[in-house]
Amino acid sequence: MLRFLLLTLCCVAPLGAQSLPTWRLEARPLVVAGGANVSEAAELLHVRGAVRLPDGSLAVANGKPVTVKLYDARGRHLRNIGRAGEGPGDFPQVVEVGEWNGDTILAMSGGGVRRALFRRDGTVIREWTATSSEPRFSAQVYRRAVVRHPQGGLTECVRNVVMTTPMPPRDQFHEFMPASGGRVWIRQFGSRTWQVHEGDGRAIAQVTLPEGFDPIRITDSIVIGRAMDADDIERVEAWVVRGTSARPAACEQERASFARGEFPAERGARMRSTMRNQMTAGAGYHHRQGRYPATVAEMVEQGGSADGFDLTLLGSNGAGWAFAVTDPESGATCLAAMGTGVLVAWPDGVIVCGS
Repeated sequence: MLRFLLLTLCCVAPLGAQSLPTWRLEARPLVVAGGANVSEAAELLHVRGAVRLPDGSLAVANGKPVTVKLYDARGRHLRNIGRAGEGPGDFPQVVEVGEWNGDTILAMSGGGVRRALFRRDGTVIREWTATSSEPRFSAQVYRRAVVRHPQGGLTECVRNVVMTTPMPPRDQFHEFMPASGGRVWIRQFGSRTWQVHEGDGRAIAQVTLPEGFDPIRITDSIVIGRAMDADDIERVEAWVVRGTSARPAACEQERASFARGEFPAERGARMRSTMRNQMTAGAGYHHRQGRYPATVAEMVEQGGSADGFDLTLLGSNGAGWAFAVTDPESGATCLAAMGTGVLVAWPDGVIVCGS
C-alpha cells in the first residue's frame, strides 16, 4: 500500500502535464483493409474487432453484415468467414476476433460466450461455450473513464494504471487501452495523442495517431485500428510504431477487478432511465437532422432534464454518438454509444455502468 501511495504522489501527473519521449508512426500504414473504391465483399461496416495474423493478414469482425472478413498482408479481400444465424459456424453477433495458435481464427459472439474456431479457408474446426474463467472482450466504466480490454480481460497492469491516473474533471473522460508487455495507452476522450504507461503506472512516452483513427488492438510495435473518411466509410489499418519495445510483465498475467462503490438502487434506476431517454431522443434527432446531438445543450433540449445528473458528450457525428451520465453524489457513471464512428468496438446501444 505504501508503494502504491508513493507512486501515486510522486510519479504520476495529469495527462499533458509531463514532458515525455515521442513515439512516431511509420510514414504509411503497414496494411489497409476496406475503405472506399473496394468491392462489395471487401467493404466494412460497424467494425467490432480486428487482429493481425502471423503471416501479416488481417481478420476483421464486421457488424453489418455479421461476418469475419479476411484480408491478405496487402489488404486484398480473401473471403468472408461465417454469417449471421444460429447454425454451425454462424454468429448471433460478432463481438471480437483473435488468432489461435497462429494459423486459426477465433470468433467470439454473444458477449464473448459463444466461440468458434475457423481455418483460414472458412472451415469450422469446433464450437463451444466459454466458461467463466476464459478471458473475453469487455469494457468497464470506472473513475470517469472507459476501460477496454479486448485482449483477455482486466489485468493487474491495467488496474494499476487506472488507479494511479488522476481522475479527470467532471466534464471530461479518459479512455484506457491495454497493450502488450503490460503497458496501457491513455488519452483524454477525443484527443489524438495517447500517453503510454508501464504496468506500474509510470508514463514513459506519448504517441499521436492519425486523424479519424481509433485503436482496436495494440501489440509491442503495431497498432491496429479503425479509420473513417469524410464520408464515414470504414477501413482497418495496421501501423508500425517506432521506439517501442516491451518485455512481458508479471502483472499482465494476473487477473484483477475494480472495487465497486454502492449507490442507492433508486438513483441507479433513474440514471438508466435518463440514458434511455437520451438514446431515444438522439435517435429521433438523427432521423430528422441526419446527425446526432453535438452539444450537451442539444441533448437536454431533445431528451429533457438530466434529472440532477451530469451529462458528458464524448463524441458525435452523422454515423454515431457516445455519451455518459454521472451521479455527482456517488461518482457512479453510465456510458453508451449508438451507431458507429465514435467509440470503436463498443456494443451498439448497450448501457454499461460502473463506480
